[in-house]
Amino acid sequence: MTNEGKLWHYPIDNEQDCDESEASVPFYEHVFLDDYLNEFPQLDVIQEFMTLVLNGLSKNSHLSLSEKREIIFWYRDYFN
Repeated sequence: MTNEGKLWHYPIDNEQDCDESEASVPFYEHVFLDDYLNEFPQLDVIQEFMTLVLNGLSKNSHLSLSEKREIIFWYRDYFN
C-alpha cells in the first residue's frame, strides 16, 4: 500500500483501474488524431485551430476515445 492507501496490483502498468471498454482501444487511437483534420474545411485558420484542439485532446488521458470523437465531431458539424 502507498501512503495514500492505494493498493497497487503487480506488475504495475499504466492501465490499472482502466475502464474495460477502453482497455480494448489501442493506444495510438487516443494519441494520433491528425487523420480527423481531413474532415474539416481546408481553410488555414480552421486547420490551425483544429490542429491545436486535436493536440490538446491527444494529450488528455482523462477522456475516453468516444468522448474525444464526440468533441471532434461537434467541431466538424459547427465548421461545416
